[in-house]
Amino acid sequence: MKFTLFNTAGFFSNFTRVLSWLEVHEQNNNYIFSVQYNEGNYNDRVVNTNGPNIWEELFEQPLTTTKYSVCCYNFPSKTLDNYPYKNVIPKMKNSYYYMNVSIYFENDFPKLIEYYNYLFKKYIKPKFEIDASMFEGKTNVLGVYVRTPLHFSNLKLETYIELVMDEIDTAQKNYDYIYVSTILVDIYENICKKYPTKVLKNDNITRNTTLNDDWNKHIECISLKQIYQETFTDAYLLGKCDFVIGGSSNYFMGALIMHNNCNFKIFDCLKNSNGL
Repeated sequence: MKFTLFNTAGFFSNFTRVLSWLEVHEQNNNYIFSVQYNEGNYNDRVVNTNGPNIWEELFEQPLTTTKYSVCCYNFPSKTLDNYPYKNVIPKMKNSYYYMNVSIYFENDFPKLIEYYNYLFKKYIKPKFEIDASMFEGKTNVLGVYVRTPLHFSNLKLETYIELVMDEIDTAQKNYDYIYVSTILVDIYENICKKYPTKVLKNDNITRNTTLNDDWNKHIECISLKQIYQETFTDAYLLGKCDFVIGGSSNYFMGALIMHNNCNFKIFDCLKNSNGL
């Protein structure tokens, strides 16, 4: 079976879906399959079957033989009942419960992260090298994930950055270093200037110039393959931190999954804000 993913969103929007289907079908011995991420436009629901398989260029295929294609944007309802996380958090009927901020406050949330960390280690094998040299010899690192305010619900845009920066200022006092995960160039540069001796710089990430630009603008500048590689690398490095703060996002969830021993907090100003 070949999973062909619509380009409806970023890499981590489909991350847990792919892991879930890999595990479900392997456990049931249903199919041998590969994964395909097609080149295309952000939020473009037209599958480009003639484009390169970005997944195969960036990651080892979990299994090798393909039988037929399935579009993964809308899963068959009968398969949802077999999702591996249903016994962890029963209310999760589809993977987009991940965008609901309340999941981070579930008592069983650590179990969910632990389970998907197991699936991540089992199935995800990058072909590219992740440069984590900025972490060498560094301990007591605070990770900060800041996304455009347009991504969050119930948020006052005019106060978002001020509130986030205030929380970062308070949190950083307990840490020796800071890793900043963001595609917002102003946020990145401001934190670097404010804490020049603390920031573990990663200048290999393409960043947007305004707060109003999210991935839809980002993809106009670089290829989807480059976005996926940069996104995966940045989230992986974020998860290496001793403690991370951020908001409800598949990206933030991905970082926690890849390093399930990472402690985290949702920004106070985002505790009532779902990801959009």
